[in-house]
Amino acid sequence: LLTYQGRGMSLDMEAAVSNDGVLLGIRVSIVADLGAYFYFTTPFPLFNAARRITGPYQVPAVHAQILGVITNKTPTAAYRGTGSPEAAFCIERTLDLIAIELGLDPAEVRRRNYVPATAFPYTTCTGVVYDSGDYAKALERALELVDYPGWQEKARQRKPNEPYLGIGLATFIKSSGAGGEHRIESARVTIDSTGHVDVYTGVSPHGQGTETTFAQIVADTLGVDPKDVRVLHSDSSIFPHGIGTSASRGVIIGGSAVHLALQEARQKLSFIASKLLNCPSADIVFQEGQVLNQLVPAETIAFVQLAATAYDAGSMPQGIDLGLDFENEYTLPQSPVSFGAHAVAVEVNQDTLAVKILRYVGVHDCGQIINP
Repeated sequence: LLTYQGRGMSLDMEAAVSNDGVLLGIRVSIVADLGAYFYFTTPFPLFNAARRITGPYQVPAVHAQILGVITNKTPTAAYRGTGSPEAAFCIERTLDLIAIELGLDPAEVRRRNYVPATAFPYTTCTGVVYDSGDYAKALERALELVDYPGWQEKARQRKPNEPYLGIGLATFIKSSGAGGEHRIESARVTIDSTGHVDVYTGVSPHGQGTETTFAQIVADTLGVDPKDVRVLHSDSSIFPHGIGTSASRGVIIGGSAVHLALQEARQKLSFIASKLLNCPSADIVFQEGQVLNQLVPAETIAFVQLAATAYDAGSMPQGIDLGLDFENEYTLPQSPVSFGAHAVAVEVNQDTLAVKILRYVGVHDCGQIINP
């Protein structure tokens, strides 16, 4: 049995830089070991590495050359970042070398080259669109958390016979959501007469925590206990089509489809509740298993009772279909690009070269945190 893996790339980069450390252009040559077989996604890491080689930095010009080589090894294809980690390592290492060459602080070199927060949406010279970002703010927060000046001072005070002390920095961008048909996902939400919620999704998780996350989306929207939510997936007999979790698309696309289906559910439930509580639908609030009139909080009904009403022909408002079954589809208009900054202080034994991590911090653009 054989599957593909994600690493097998060598990158060589040259950078044109002004005397004050501002990037003027880069030239990169990428050679990739493709392995013995060519998969549908085998070219993706190469193309992504070339297109994302600028990272979070303004680079006026890029020349990229890519070469794929067929070998007798395990095939490579889209896996864990699909070229982004290679691009990030290459540009970050280059900036460190620029800082050394010009005698500048590595953090300052990065500050001088970031895409400014006022420039978004920003299109790189390789054609990648960054929808939003504040890269400098992420770096400053990482420097603060790691105590960057403190470690720099400790490094200066190190004696020649003591272990080396180094401080490393890296910032990155990460696109999510993929393209083509991978931008589309469907979801179905059903609520039975006892108030239990079933979510059907084409996203097939294998360790991402999708069940917990999707249940949290339901809980936040309908005010129910996540324990009363069941997330069903990976079964073509109940949901015949789905794309899966590739390209970090599980929540951003699959979760958005669930959210749209839930909005339909909430709209119908709010209308039914408004008739029972004699108030406008806009005043209905769902919280902690109760449905209430926000202007008169004492006027409330249990979510379970509301769900039961939706199946009772004698209690339902005229013109409203019985039952609670909703399905919707979401199409991602554009892959959003998140970002982050990491900082680390390490100690290196001069004799054994053993590395000891003394402090490590990461600051990420997490977007909307669904399950804190």
